[in-house]
Amino acid sequence: MGAYKDEKRGTWYVSLRYRDWRGESRKKMKRGFATKREALAWEKSFNHRMVGVASMPLEDACELYLEEIVPRLRPGTVQGKRCMFEQRIVPFFKGVSVGDVNALAVMEWGTWLMSLRTKDGKPYSTAYLNTLTSQLSAMFNHMIRCHALATGNPVLVAGAPEGRETEPRSVWTADEYLRFSNMVADRPHLHLAFELLFWCGLRRG
Repeated sequence: MGAYKDEKRGTWYVSLRYRDWRGESRKKMKRGFATKREALAWEKSFNHRMVGVASMPLEDACELYLEEIVPRLRPGTVQGKRCMFEQRIVPFFKGVSVGDVNALAVMEWGTWLMSLRTKDGKPYSTAYLNTLTSQLSAMFNHMIRCHALATGNPVLVAGAPEGRETEPRSVWTADEYLRFSNMVADRPHLHLAFELLFWCGLRRG
């Protein structure tokens, strides 16, 4: 229906009607835009969501997914998800429609992820790549389940990329620990601390 100037606040807002997933007519209002252009851009994005999910840009689908799962998750969890989408998913697929993301595109995204490096110059671990892949897959599952996306989940077809393996960790056997324990037996406080750490399984994760 267009953008309107809120003379009292000095900002712009959008007011429109749409049909929800039940087919019921609803009214939507969004306030606080600094310019008319921003308000119209938001309206266009919203209409993409409602008209056809397959033609929705992937970045809009990600935002819709995050908005709709907020009530079920802790704020910290949502923030973590948002960071992964904004930094490692949306930049690669920006401008691509949800329905156009196929298994090959997901595999190319995986190749791109494997070319990235951490702050210390190392490639991402397999565990982190699996986490990113799970986030993208969860978004597609949500769009299929809640918005009738008919093109399916391409992540399930493509699978997760293979990153570097987590470095193996050395763990003392009971005999090895007992030998060490005997060496610090004359230092009661240190000995007690290690007793608690070892026998209670309090190892670094």
